[in-house]
Amino acid sequence: RISHYKVMTADEAYGLSDVELFSVLAIRFDDLVTEIGQGDIEDGIQYFNEAQMTYYVLDKFENIVARGGLGLFLASRYRVLAPFVPDALNCVGAIAHKCLFEEFLDVNGISLELIAALDVEAFENEDDVRNAMEQKYPFDEYNSDYAMLRPIGEYLLPYIRERIKRIL
Repeated sequence: RISHYKVMTADEAYGLSDVELFSVLAIRFDDLVTEIGQGDIEDGIQYFNEAQMTYYVLDKFENIVARGGLGLFLASRYRVLAPFVPDALNCVGAIAHKCLFEEFLDVNGISLELIAALDVEAFENEDDVRNAMEQKYPFDEYNSDYAMLRPIGEYLLPYIRERIKRIL
């Protein structure tokens, strides 16, 4: 099945269930980032069009924040995607998510560019980066408020289906 997902056409993908469609995209995009960027996310995304970037940014953001909170996202290797989050949220119409994210950054004086460029070499691992951030920033309130919002996937799915040929 996975080998078929890797070569599936946009028309075939459109007919899949929501779960299968997200699986196809996850497999294809992880392969794409690995192939283009040789595992480096910044290099891997430089050739993405707007629809591809919106999908990729929000998929990673939602999966990480839902699993471990904003601190985990900003401490992970995917933090390089942070500067793209507000525009991606806007593209899919997740305005409440965008407002919550931007308000948190503004109130706490967090620069997305500085977070994206954070040198993590001084830390042992992502958990140490996350712990340092959690000591500095109040993520608990953000995470609680985020959990009350509709899942981003509910905004992302119609966006993907409308733009499937540009995404795949």
